[in-house]
Amino acid sequence: MQLYYQIIEQLDLAATQLHVDSPNYGRFSLILTDNAVELMEQVKTEKLITMDESRGWMLKPQFSAEERKHVRSGNFHAKNDFCLMAKCITRQEHSIIRVAHLIRNELYHSGVGHQTICGSLAWHYHSLACDLLPRLTGWGFWWGSNDMISSTVRQYTTESGLDFGDPQDCLRRAAKKLAAAKPQSVDPLPDVLSRAAIAELQDAADSLAFLASDNPNGMSMGGIVRELQFMHYLHGTDLSKVKSYSDWAAHRTKHAARWKPAHTRNPIPKWLRRARDIAQVTHDDRALTRFARLRGDSRHFCRLVHDAARDLDAQQQLELDAYRGK
Repeated sequence: MQLYYQIIEQLDLAATQLHVDSPNYGRFSLILTDNAVELMEQVKTEKLITMDESRGWMLKPQFSAEERKHVRSGNFHAKNDFCLMAKCITRQEHSIIRVAHLIRNELYHSGVGHQTICGSLAWHYHSLACDLLPRLTGWGFWWGSNDMISSTVRQYTTESGLDFGDPQDCLRRAAKKLAAAKPQSVDPLPDVLSRAAIAELQDAADSLAFLASDNPNGMSMGGIVRELQFMHYLHGTDLSKVKSYSDWAAHRTKHAARWKPAHTRNPIPKWLRRARDIAQVTHDDRALTRFARLRGDSRHFCRLVHDAARDLDAQQQLELDAYRGK
């Protein structure tokens, strides 16, 4: 029973974080909710696999040995995929969990990011987790003398934890209370994702416009787009024999003949159209999938743009300081 109490405590703490209007608290809430979902899926998958293994020698196992091994490896996506395959969750729920977990990983390893969406995403993910709590149960319910029933658990269940008479109904009531522990409803997730994507891409568009207008070589927008990609490609090639400017020029010429750019023109306008379209999507899972695909398509190029704009701005500041005698 302790595992259920741990999930209840985490979902309570995740809801509490959302009462603070700060990206960092939204990040904490998302991380806590994601772990609670992983624990629920772990309980469910272990139950299904163990039951399948105990079917007896006359019945062929429903799941292959490779499938069982993969799920038990601890891989988050393996458990999520298995729950979908076993029809414990819907395809829409599976998509939301998959993308939310990917964003959670970014936030966990790189600190506060996605500042305009992490609170809203955590809010919607928490609602899904509360829906799943009564459904993704394991073998049933068991009570142990070592169960630690905190005041938080009592707040959502009973003084003795999950009710002995009907623990499943008690868990359903706890899930409803946990869902209600969050702040009042937030903006629709598609709107939030669309605004965030537009802002990120518009920032990149502004940086690219700066490069096109202020670059010292007078390159056009198309030339800038090509050069950014080509320079990134060149720095990934073997430069061990490049010792002088003439070596560099020859190296450029050799690779220019065989290299093909991913983008032959400015791709940001078409990405901005895709970002605006996200707001028209009526299902959270589809909006999240589109948002993730858009970021996957645009992130690398936008990073090249921002890095180049930062370097050009730094160079201009150095020249200006030198002109002023600093």
